[in-house]
Amino acid sequence: MRCRAELKRVQWEASRHPSASSRLLIAVNAPNQSSDDVRVLEFTEKESAWSIRNTIRDSHAPVLLLVHPELVREGCRLLRDKDDLCLADTPWDLIEFRLCRLKANANKGLDGLTALRSRKELIRYLDDCCTEAAADRPVSVVLLDLDQFKAFNDHHGHAAGDALLVECAQLLNEYSSREFFVARFGGEEFVLVSRLDEQATRRTAESIRLSVSSREFAGNLRVTTSIGISTTTVPLEVSDLLSYADEALYAAKAGGRNQVYTWNQLKKESSDAGEDVDVAGLENRARVFSERVTSLITRRSRRLIADLKLDATTDPLTQLYNRRYLDSQLIEELNRAHAEDYPLTIALIDVDHFGEVNKQYGWPTGDTVLRQVSCLVRSNIRATDWAGRYGGEEFCLVLVNTTLSQSRVVLERLRSAVEDTRFLSTAGQPLALTISVGAAELGASIESPLQLVELASTQTLAAKNAGRNRVYPLLLPTPHEALHVM
Repeated sequence: MRCRAELKRVQWEASRHPSASSRLLIAVNAPNQSSDDVRVLEFTEKESAWSIRNTIRDSHAPVLLLVHPELVREGCRLLRDKDDLCLADTPWDLIEFRLCRLKANANKGLDGLTALRSRKELIRYLDDCCTEAAADRPVSVVLLDLDQFKAFNDHHGHAAGDALLVECAQLLNEYSSREFFVARFGGEEFVLVSRLDEQATRRTAESIRLSVSSREFAGNLRVTTSIGISTTTVPLEVSDLLSYADEALYAAKAGGRNQVYTWNQLKKESSDAGEDVDVAGLENRARVFSERVTSLITRRSRRLIADLKLDATTDPLTQLYNRRYLDSQLIEELNRAHAEDYPLTIALIDVDHFGEVNKQYGWPTGDTVLRQVSCLVRSNIRATDWAGRYGGEEFCLVLVNTTLSQSRVVLERLRSAVEDTRFLSTAGQPLALTISVGAAELGASIESPLQLVELASTQTLAAKNAGRNRVYPLLLPTPHEALHVM
């Protein structure tokens, strides 16, 4: 028999010694770990039924129960839906198969993103716990929510948000043990179920809160978490226990976030203030919702302002800077270059025979060509350079801290890229295009952008008159300059 899912960890707690297996990593009578995939117990005496039952109920991993033939009926009553049963003298190959199948079935109850237990598994586990809650068997729910997660997603993207959830799940798994069942509740919320009292559970929750807030997640990102806790020592509906934890969570968020709150703490504070706890809960929710709405409006307003700024400075066709931005920024660049005494070169780029392209293939093809040329401009200049659409089929390239001879390397790279690119009309017809480029360097006698642009324009006309598809003036950089500018 072959296992459909390969097992790595088995916690073996039975008198029968396991056989060697190439598919199972078996720990015999070692302390139970949350990372165990399957747990093996044995049921050999009827008097041990209660103890075995509690052990099974407290186990996060599925259990394979080895029983004597006369105890099969009692053994079946001890099992949960995810557990299984074998006779104590079952052949090893069958036991190994059952273990593998238990693990495969257990994986179906995991959250697809975080690999924690799913919400459905959580409710099932909580239902068993709450039914048996007692003074000596308390049940505590820890509801954990990542603060400002929606804003995090808006700012960093959903991929970064998913990566954050996975890392948080891994961190929470470090705190899971026999006392804690860890699950993803939904969205950015996680739940830990504890069989400890409120005080012990709160200590672990505080440890988790500190670990999250002090941790540097992927991309050097930091987040905080708010935590609500509810505890019961009497049988209670699962929905009620979760609702109390949720109210405590809102109290933590309303109190400034990055806090741990308990339901009993919220009740006591409400009583001391002469306020009904339900009213306090509504006030906390209203405060949190108000903050969320304000935050949402602020983020969207900032985005709108940023979009308006982009529209005001960007050419809609080429997505390069527009003429308005180009004219104003050139003044700033000239003044800065004069004041700090560094070289500045600009280049005017003209698409050769562009009028013929429009006449032969139409204006839509002309627009497509300009978009393609603008993409080549962006991909072939350096991070310190910037470009704008000067007008029509002309582009202006600004090369900061670059001499005229040094600019030749960048401009020749761009010219060659355009020449080697296979352009297409809107009908799919191939086009061969070239550009003519004229460059000019800022000198001490140049006092305005207009003078510098006129010098570059003169060189562009010279390049066209010389046969097009070339860079003017014909200056070659020294080997040192070429290395510096690349």
